[in-house]
Amino acid sequence: MKSISVLASILAMASCGKSNGDAPAAGKVASCAMMSEHQCREYNERNLALGAEMLQKLCMAPAVFALSACPTTDVIGTCTTREAKDIFYKGATDADLEKQCAARIPAGTWERR
Repeated sequence: MKSISVLASILAMASCGKSNGDAPAAGKVASCAMMSEHQCREYNERNLALGAEMLQKLCMAPAVFALSACPTTDVIGTCTTREAKDIFYKGATDADLEKQCAARIPAGTWERR
């Protein structure tokens, strides 16, 4: 969970001050799958404004970067913020995922699946 928090902070700071003129088309996504931690971060067009190369560098091994959405099989919940969606899968061991989602700055919206 710590890796997602650090990544969220970096992306939130980096997206400040970006103009809308260089934003990619709405609906574009990329992802960083950290399946050993039973989670995946799905980036939206706000993050893609930084460029896919920057996001790929932030997604460090053993995580896998893709210019596609996170897998949807075995999802137990999601935490959605303006910039991204964190998806959690069966096997995630943190019992406080919903509380941690609400405690983010800005606060995320938790959805149990």
